[in-house]
Amino acid sequence: MKIFRILIGILLWTIFIGSGVAAVVAASQEPRWHKVAGSLRSYLSPRRIVPVQVAGTWDVRSGDAIFLVDPKGPTRLVGEIGTVVSEVNPQKERRVEVILFPSAPEMGSRRYTLIYHRADASLTGIFAALLPPAKRNEVYNELSTTIAKHEDQIFAALEPALREIATNVTPALEAQLEKSVTRHWAELELILAKHRGDFAGDLATLGKEVGWPIVKEQAEPLAKQLANEIWQRVSLWRFGWRYLYGKTGLSTDVLEKEWNRFMAQDALPVIENHVRELSKVAFGVFEAAITDPRTKDTLRTALGRVVADPEFQKITGTILRESILENTDLHNALAESFSQPAVQKSLEQAAEPLEPTLRRIGDILFGDGKGGLSPELARILRNQVLGKDQQWFTLEPSGEEARQGTGGPVILAKEATEPSLYPLPNSSSHR
Repeated sequence: MKIFRILIGILLWTIFIGSGVAAVVAASQEPRWHKVAGSLRSYLSPRRIVPVQVAGTWDVRSGDAIFLVDPKGPTRLVGEIGTVVSEVNPQKERRVEVILFPSAPEMGSRRYTLIYHRADASLTGIFAALLPPAKRNEVYNELSTTIAKHEDQIFAALEPALREIATNVTPALEAQLEKSVTRHWAELELILAKHRGDFAGDLATLGKEVGWPIVKEQAEPLAKQLANEIWQRVSLWRFGWRYLYGKTGLSTDVLEKEWNRFMAQDALPVIENHVRELSKVAFGVFEAAITDPRTKDTLRTALGRVVADPEFQKITGTILRESILENTDLHNALAESFSQPAVQKSLEQAAEPLEPTLRRIGDILFGDGKGGLSPELARILRNQVLGKDQQWFTLEPSGEEARQGTGGPVILAKEATEPSLYPLPNSSSHR
């Protein structure tokens, strides 16, 4: 009887386990159960444990996730950190156990690198986490489409508000800007003096290579015409005898008086008759010179030297800070402008066509309320509020052959050189 009960028990357990396996296999064919079945198979499948030496300064914890980076496919979870030895060896390294799931690649003869990442807690990192490239393009497309469709309506509504705000804040900005520039003018003069020599050399080269050939080409015909007309009015007799008379010592200014008379009565009338041609030539020379690529390059290089000067950047930053950020009159003028009913009405009218788009952008960034929070916002909240996902690892092939030994395939460990984002489920890329 006892043997019969044992056989019945074995049979029932066999049927139960077989039914469970069949159910898992069948469920894995349906999309909604595919992930559950895959996770169950992964949990029941054997795992590999690989010892790895990591830097002793890394904040490695048991349970830290390990992702496989595949440029051609999604980034997927392939393991986690197991036991972490607290002691640090003389090489300032500590030993950790890397637990590889069945989803991890078969390393074989390939060597892999375990890369340590830490979450970027800066404002730039949070912005990058909330707006990855795909969502950034989606938000940009939403805004550009709406603005292109309602451009006339938006700017017509904004024009009165912008005019009123500019009228109110311009005096406060100009007054403080003038005070700040005057206060730092001596420092600006020192910087300009430091670059004056280089700038003068640039202008001399520019005049020689660009300006003079243009002047010669465009002004030479008119200059010859003027010279010919003036020469026809020159009286060699008048100049000659006055020159000789001056040499006698009887008068010292007779030649000078004749020259002044000639310029006033003969030369200047000729020039005045051609003033339009002279203006046209001067404008043509200036236009040709300023549009020449060499002029643009020279001026860009000269101004670039001044702008790139650390002292100039420091002073201009100080001027902008004093004129805008620390300008109490400007802040008061802005507050007064925005509080005016006409300005508020104008802004409301401009925002009216943008409101549906802004709501859609909010849904893109934070979630639409139907499917919960967006994955990006959830990632930020987990990291910034709950203190989760502070560090993780990625497993990447190094392109080298691994040395086979008693410890299994060799996995090298190094720290990421750039800020990273914690990979989202099924994400195809990461920073």
